[in-house]
Amino acid sequence: MGWGTVGNQNVENYAYTSTYSSVGTVNWGTGLIASNTANQDLKWETTYSTNIEFDLNLFQNRIEFIADFYHKKTKNLLLQLPLPAYVGTQGAGATSAPWYNIGSLQNKGVELTLNTINLDKRGFQWRSSFIFSLNRNKVLSLDTETSLINKTIQEGSDITVITRTAVGKPIG
Repeated sequence: MGWGTVGNQNVENYAYTSTYSSVGTVNWGTGLIASNTANQDLKWETTYSTNIEFDLNLFQNRIEFIADFYHKKTKNLLLQLPLPAYVGTQGAGATSAPWYNIGSLQNKGVELTLNTINLDKRGFQWRSSFIFSLNRNKVLSLDTETSLINKTIQEGSDITVITRTAVGKPIG
């Protein structure tokens, strides 16, 4: 049995404040331009997890059964929100999209493992392993206007939603 809390700091440095880059100009020397869009309300993404494991060994460890059940809840999910192209998100002098805490997520599941030693004679050993795992995730909350996150692809003037994340549903 185990439980714990872990944080995620996998965001670019100084995402909470504005940073600037120097950019050379043709006739005016060197200037400064915003490198990122700041978010002073940015918090750590935090995952709380609990798991219970059961191990069973039989027949002098020739058969081993392992069952692991887990539950994770993540708060303050970190996501880099896209900016419109007219802001200047690509090429020289581009600014990076802002990081936001966009909601919470739940993961729960089970992993079952069966290991066997089928044959062990005269220096020859035959082992088998069977693994079954099941993971279910559910979005618990989203801090967006529509409570939806759509990922789209654009071909010409056609925009197609390729994944949709909504409260109460799995990711994507």
